[in-house]
Amino acid sequence: MTSCLTVLSVSDRFEHRVLELDWETRECLRVFEGHGGVVLSAVYSSDGQRILSASRDETCREWDRETGKCLHVYEWHYRWFCGALYSKSGQRILAYGVGAIVEWDRETGESLRIYDGYTILSASYSEDERRILSVASDNTVREWDCETGECIHVFKGHSGRVHSAKYSKDEQRVLSSSRDCTVREWSRKTGKCLRIYRNPESAIIRALYSSDGERMIFISQDRTISEWDKKSGSRIRSVPILSGINIVGCDFSDCDFQEAALKSIMRAFGGKV
Repeated sequence: MTSCLTVLSVSDRFEHRVLELDWETRECLRVFEGHGGVVLSAVYSSDGQRILSASRDETCREWDRETGKCLHVYEWHYRWFCGALYSKSGQRILAYGVGAIVEWDRETGESLRIYDGYTILSASYSEDERRILSVASDNTVREWDCETGECIHVFKGHSGRVHSAKYSKDEQRVLSSSRDCTVREWSRKTGKCLRIYRNPESAIIRALYSSDGERMIFISQDRTISEWDKKSGSRIRSVPILSGINIVGCDFSDCDFQEAALKSIMRAFGGKV
């Protein structure tokens, strides 16, 4: 296994494969082939030993990172997937896309539950894996109970497509970002919108809390990463990103903000920093 910083690349030319690249040299280290349709997402497992990919061929595939061998194929016919992710424990796999969220047992491939009825653009587990947050194509965020499969909350208020939704550290609040150039903070228990953060310059692709819950990072469509103070609702600073890079995720770090922003770009593409 190489020790260099690596990133995953999918379908840059509508190819049916996943590429692992050396971040510094852009050299292709490994190719993961087997999908029969365009691959739309790929993520590393928490230990970095496996890769999970989602495709329009109505499957998700798990790969051995070192050998490139396909370990499991998770199928759900008639619906293609926008993305897939591991649960916090790594024991379950969650895939989302056209008309459904599907959950599997990672080892056995058994379908555990189907959350049906909406086109899902993104999804994530709560820390205890008892709930799921999903972003639907009807401009809403929905929370699901993993035991019953029922929708327990619907967060309505955005006037444009919602791009992401994340829990706060204590999971009492939900932060959502939207094409309507706002980020909204919601009470998880009541579904009430607590605050609206406005960024009139550009739509917000992603938003998340810092670990202490006092700050937030917004990732904008105009290729900037900005840090905001949660209490005052004001922007602290922002970092422009090099032309040609589309940011799809970000994270806080204990290092300098500028350095953190650049490292976050790497993490956004699956980089292990």
